Amino acid sequence: MRGVKFREMLHAKPFRPFLVKTTDGDTFEVDHPDFAMMDHEAKEVAIFDKQNHFRFVNMNHVVSLEPVRNGSRKPGRR
Repeated sequence: MRGVKFREMLHAKPFRPFLVKTTDGDTFEVDHPDFAMMDHEAKEVAIFDKQNHFRFVNMNHVVSLEPVRNGSRKPGRR
């Protein structure tokens, strides 16, 4: 189900940036639809940052997907 929600948020028109929070406490910001991609089975995503670094995230480790709000915290460990 998280994979379906991720895909919906990634392809929303208009696109709205969102945060991906994981079980290990990391938070990643997807601020453009070109900065993430999902495999065909919706089991894993690759999330890129502006420096072109990326991280693969298994959807089983995603705890939440949240829209970015003004004044939100920067992505990364809390």
